[in-house]
Amino acid sequence: MIAEVTPLIKLPRKTKAFDYTVSEEMEKTLCVGQGVKIPFRNKRSVKGIVITLKEQAFKKGVPLKQIKTMIPDLVMEPWQMQLAHWISAYYHCSLANALKLVQR
Repeated sequence: MIAEVTPLIKLPRKTKAFDYTVSEEMEKTLCVGQGVKIPFRNKRSVKGIVITLKEQAFKKGVPLKQIKTMIPDLVMEPWQMQLAHWISAYYHCSLANALKLVQR
């Protein structure tokens, strides 16, 4: 399984999400809106939010990094996800900034 994750860091506005592989243990409990720790760029670990779950990556043949851990106390409700997408589109800001704004 592949998860599209938006890192909760400052990113260019058009950058939406990155693909990560999901371990077999996480497949059973991982859901859209779940907070996760992911390796990003220079092997540092950052928080991110799962945007979608899918069966295969956008670009086949590209090696993907794996989600490190789930953050149990960072789970966004569906209405928060919808609101973040709307804020991002309406105010022309990155999805990461909108997600940070609506998280509890």
